[in-house]
Amino acid sequence: MDLNSFSRVVLDANVLYSAPLRDYILSLADEELFRPKWTESIHEEWIRNLHENRPDIALDQLEKLKQAMNNAFPDANIISKGGFHNNPQYSNSDPNRYELTRPDF
Repeated sequence: MDLNSFSRVVLDANVLYSAPLRDYILSLADEELFRPKWTESIHEEWIRNLHENRPDIALDQLEKLKQAMNNAFPDANIISKGGFHNNPQYSNSDPNRYELTRPDF
């Protein structure tokens, strides 16, 4: 089946944070059940939060994992002309709150 006919699914930092969930979801993507999508900001968020909560996991190890994910799914990284960004209209500016404006995927 043509991979372009599969649904595109944005994997949020909450999905990528948990190793078991990340591995399971990416294994489904590897089976071509859907096309995973993420942004550099999403990567930064899950890596930052995971390292904060698990300082025993080295940042370079997490960066290598991110690179392995990008290599395994080379079209997953959304290069945006808007894409995902922090929305400044929120009075309680949360660095983990994003809105989809105009993704290029």
